[in-house]
Parts: sequence; structure tokens; C-alpha cells
Amino acid sequence: MSKILRTFEVWCVTENKYVSTTGENTPTQCPNDVGHTITQEKTIWKSAKKIKFIINLSPIIYSTKSTSYIKLATYRYTGANNLYQIKLDCFKDTGITSYSIRVQNLTTSTTVAEVTGLTNTTAALNDLGTLSNLSTTSALLEFQVKASNSSGNASIYFDQIYLYFYEQ
Repeated sequence: MSKILRTFEVWCVTENKYVSTTGENTPTQCPNDVGHTITQEKTIWKSAKKIKFIINLSPIIYSTKSTSYIKLATYRYTGANNLYQIKLDCFKDTGITSYSIRVQNLTTSTTVAEVTGLTNTTAALNDLGTLSNLSTTSALLEFQVKASNSSGNASIYFDQIYLYFYEQ
């Protein structure tokens, strides 16, 4: 049985605007910040795509306290235009204020996705949000992370990177 990925526009009362998100079910919280208030009655279903496959990438490192972006993994994207979502399973120690994750298209020197200010201290699948600057031809994508600060032995920890592709 295939899974269906749906795209929604969620009304965030806190930000006073619609925020895009994707998932299998209607969202119950703001994708930008779970502490924000949403008006669920205003949620709009925009589209649906059948998930074709998911690729799991293992990072080349499993923890860091670097305050500069460092490489977690690379992936050769074929340019097939069907990569629609990236999630990273990770968390931080309490000694780090926050951390950031980004995906760089090394072929075009552009940012594909970036999420900053992550603060989760337990393992969570962090959605990297809307993807942009994806090549229509083959490109090398690099997954990077950095801490906002470094304190003692505090680190950021990683498990898997998930790339979601839909049927065309």
C-alpha cells in the first residue's frame, strides 16, 4: 500500500500568515514552531502525491560541537524533479543553545533547504521544509550542520537522513 503525502497551508495565528507543510495527515501544530497557535479550521489542503520511495542516508559523523557548518553526508541527486521532502533524525545536548541544518547544492553553489534555531534535546525527525534550487540535471547535495555555540562536551547527535521521493 502506497503512502500519500499531502501539502497543506496552515494558518499560524502567532505569525499572522499561512505556513506550508507536508505530511500524511492534517497538521495539528505550526510547522515553524510547535509553540505557535494555529486555527485548524483555516487549514487548506493544496495537493497530494503518492510516495514512490524513501532513501536513508547514514551520516559520516554522528556527533559534533562545531559552530561552523560541517559535512554530514552527500548525495548524488539525479535531477528527476521528484525529491519533495528531507528529514534529519537528530538532537542536541542542553549545553548547546540551538543548531542549524542545511542542504547545499554543490553543483550550483546554492542552498536547497535550511532550518535554523532547532532546540530539541530528544531525538526527533526535523523536516527541512520547502526545497528550492534543485537542479533539473545531476547535482551533488551536501548535508551540513552547525551549533550556535559550543560548551564543554555538549554536542549535536545524528542518526539518519531521509529523502522522500514521489511518483511522477
